[in-house]
Amino acid sequence: MDSPDPFDDQTEPAFLQDAQNIYFTEGEKPSGACARPGLVTSTAAILTTTAGQAACAFTMTSLGGTIYRFFATNGKLYRLSGTGYTTATDVTPTGVTITTAASPAGRIYMASFADELIFTDGTVRPWRGTNLAATPITGTYIDIDGAAGAWTAQGPPVVYTGALFFIAKSVPGGSSVEAGVGLVWSEPFQPDVGYVQTGYANFWNLIQQSADPLYCLWATNSYLYYFRENSIGALAGAPNVNFSSTASADMVAVGVGCAAPASIIQFGDTIYFVDSVGRQWSYTEGGELKPIYKQLEGQIAANPAFLSYPAVVAQVAISVVVPQLNVVLMGGWSSSPTASPPLAPTTLYCFDGLTGMYFGRWSAAAASGVTTFDALAQMKDAAGSPIVVAYTTGTSMKINLLSLLSANVWTDNTILPTISVQTQRLGYSADNVWNATDVGVVISETAAPLTITVKTPYTSATTEATAMAANSSQDGTYRVAFGMDVVQARGIQVTITPTTATSQWVCQHVTFPATPSKAKVEDY
Repeated sequence: MDSPDPFDDQTEPAFLQDAQNIYFTEGEKPSGACARPGLVTSTAAILTTTAGQAACAFTMTSLGGTIYRFFATNGKLYRLSGTGYTTATDVTPTGVTITTAASPAGRIYMASFADELIFTDGTVRPWRGTNLAATPITGTYIDIDGAAGAWTAQGPPVVYTGALFFIAKSVPGGSSVEAGVGLVWSEPFQPDVGYVQTGYANFWNLIQQSADPLYCLWATNSYLYYFRENSIGALAGAPNVNFSSTASADMVAVGVGCAAPASIIQFGDTIYFVDSVGRQWSYTEGGELKPIYKQLEGQIAANPAFLSYPAVVAQVAISVVVPQLNVVLMGGWSSSPTASPPLAPTTLYCFDGLTGMYFGRWSAAAASGVTTFDALAQMKDAAGSPIVVAYTTGTSMKINLLSLLSANVWTDNTILPTISVQTQRLGYSADNVWNATDVGVVISETAAPLTITVKTPYTSATTEATAMAANSSQDGTYRVAFGMDVVQARGIQVTITPTTATSQWVCQHVTFPATPSKAKVEDY
């Protein structure tokens, strides 16, 4: 619970108040705080025009088992190959256009359907890619009306009950589809057939409950979810010409919505997203909507301007699942919302995928080359293992991979990230002052030297140890005993930071003995 309020801490003292670049192996019970794997930059450089360039990474597996890895930015589509994605081959198709807008407002989305790559960026007509092993691949615009009418899509397409669905952002003149609120879809397994082509009426102007614009779609086996800025709905039923009259429609939420399509992600049967001002939420099918952002209220309280840029949130918010750690990373707020274009997040908030419990803040090491998270994606490496990739835009953008646990890499491009854990204000809620003894103990699972600071109501930050080496023990743990030079006080808060990362650092336990200061009879 990251909060400035000392009285709203968990009753269980084993919980931390804050952590950086940490995850936990257990989300429902106390466990050691583990340093995250490091980021490693590939050698493939991809040129972009400016920071804030729209970008997208995507992996698709064909029905025959072939894995294709694509990356798009600055009007180009690249096919990635080699161990660590060392090669980026320009496979930009002729005959179609990819936006060169230097802004996340033109965020790119890719999907796979019927063995084809579906591509849209919200500024030009969606198109489908075929001959995916060729250089270049073949690109063909998706014809919404059979007359090559100009149209664009809002957010990514989704596949629901065998059909490809889009939100129509703009439509050809005279179309029966209403821009902003119209859903259009293909025939099953035919991405180029259906919509409002001659002989088809595969559309639904979704205005029965609201005429506000639609921003995002998300499909599961049971429902097609649609998101407006301040509401969420769900449709169930097979899409057909009578879909609007035969489908069941339920409201999931009123007052909470999402305008940032790239922030929606799913872990198991739980959907994660950020709302219109960037706050994190989760929703489990058949369950309830949970405001998981309340676990990091301290971050919002320290940065109230986070909530002041909804239009920027819609552009830059982004999420990804880290499969090897079972966590969800969510970046809701721009690192520079007044820049032109606004910059992507530098901080990602880590949640347990199963429970939604907050695990702390993630950011890349200074000088590591990863300054912002413009694009995040779960891809497959050369061995087919799922791996998270991150991109920072600029004049020369490179692909950064979050190392697998088996890779034994714990730094970001050889630079140590800020790894730290901070306890709650221990003993603050007791109705007495604590007499702390002059020693504390940190138990870890590696020999990394530690920096330890202590905070009390009387001291803002007292450094008690700088690069203090840990002592090994016969049970496989390492212990650091540190002196504490603090005034007698309740609410002692300890922060521990490793100074090296030659192996994964794990902090297991922090203790210090203390006794309550109670008045004796003769003191009255």
